[in-house]
Amino acid sequence: MAAKRDVQQLVRALVRAGWSAVYTKNGHYKAYPPNGGQFVVFSSTPRSGRALDNIRAALKRAGWTE
Repeated sequence: MAAKRDVQQLVRALVRAGWSAVYTKNGHYKAYPPNGGQFVVFSSTPRSGRALDNIRAALKRAGWTE
């Protein structure tokens, strides 16, 4: 199961890759790609076992390369 620390590590990796990530007041992250494309919103506390995989898939569709 994905944990909050896994999401935090992912956010740190995004920032190192040039993305900007904003923590919203309702407990989500908004990740903005460096090229100004579509942002990705995801929960800071994933509940399902596939949540982290789904977040990574959405980020890849927005242009992130791990």
